[in-house]
Amino acid sequence: MISTLRILAAVFAFLGTAGQAYASIRQLKEFDPEAHRAYVAIEDLNNEFTSWHPVRRARRRKEVKQLLKDSPKEARLYRKVLGQIGSWSLLSVASFFMIVTEVWG
Repeated sequence: MISTLRILAAVFAFLGTAGQAYASIRQLKEFDPEAHRAYVAIEDLNNEFTSWHPVRRARRRKEVKQLLKDSPKEARLYRKVLGQIGSWSLLSVASFFMIVTEVWG
């Protein structure tokens, strides 16, 4: 009985964390539109010429890195959004590991 409740708690923690992450990232557009625009613009630049060719991919990343150096404000906003996405991702992964350990541990 207790192990079933632990598994349910782990599942709910995962679902709650993932749902909160999704809502938080969606709300970013409303609360910080400037950061959202910077993130979308930089991600579009990163993905515009997606290539499996290592030399082209390295050249494109170098160009984007130089653009970020030229615009420190956009680079800061981009890192801010990446930090939010990263932190929510880590929380989701941690709660998923909690499910795994409760089920198979």
